Amino acid sequence: MLEDVVRKDYRIFDKNENIGNALGYLYEEKHFPIIADNKKPWGILYESKFIKRKPLLNEKIENFSTPVPKIDATYSFSKAKAKMKESRKTYAIVMFEKKLMGYIKGIDVLYENRMKKAGDIARYVEPLSPNDTVSNALKYMQKNKMAFIPVVENEKFIGILHVRDIIGLEITGEKYRGYHTEKINTMKLPISGFMERGIRTVGVEDTENIIKIVDKQGFAVVVEKNKYYGVIEQMELMG
Repeated sequence: MLEDVVRKDYRIFDKNENIGNALGYLYEEKHFPIIADNKKPWGILYESKFIKRKPLLNEKIENFSTPVPKIDATYSFSKAKAKMKESRKTYAIVMFEKKLMGYIKGIDVLYENRMKKAGDIARYVEPLSPNDTVSNALKYMQKNKMAFIPVVENEKFIGILHVRDIIGLEITGEKYRGYHTEKINTMKLPISGFMERGIRTVGVEDTENIIKIVDKQGFAVVVEKNKYYGVIEQMELMG
C-alpha cells in the first residue's frame, strides 16, 4: 500500500514566510520543504520558478511554490500515479484522516513496474558548452523551463549546470573578485566554474539503475561511451 513508501523527512513552511527561510532546503537532502496555507499542507518549492527572475530574500515563499495533489495513504500505487499524472506533478502530499503523513515522489509508485530501456524513454535536451556564460545558461533554462542543463565538450558529457548552482548569484547580484583587484560580473563568466561534475549516468540499454539514480539526483543523464543521448526525469518514468 501507499503508506509503506511515504517519505517523512519533511519540514513545513507557511507560504507567507520569507523565501530566505526556506532557500537553504534546495541545497540539502535532510528535509524536504512542504508549503502550508493557513496550516494546511498545500504545495512544494518549485525550482523552475527560481529561473524566471531574481528572487529577493523577503519575498513570500508562495511566489516560488506550486500546489501539488493531496492523496490518501490508503490509495493504491496505480491510483496515486493516475492522480499525479493528471496534475502533471511529480510530487504529492500524503494525508490520512486529515492529518499530514508526508509526501511521495512519482518514482515511489514505480518500483513494481517493469522499466523500459533508458535510451527508449530519454528526452533529448540540447546541451551547453562549458564556455557558455552563466547569463546564457540562465536564459536557456528560462526558455526551456529546465532546472538543469547537460554540459558537453567535444561531444563528451562532462556534467550539468543546475539552477541551484547559480541561485546565489542571482539573489545577491554579487560580482566575483578574482586574483586581480577588479570585480568580474559573474553572469559573464563561463559555466565551467559553476557546473557539477561527477554526475551519475545510465547507459542506453540500462533498465536496472534508472529509478535509483533519478531518486538520488532528481534526474538521470543517458550516456553511452561518453556520448550524451538525453535526460530522464520523473515525468518520463511515469509515462
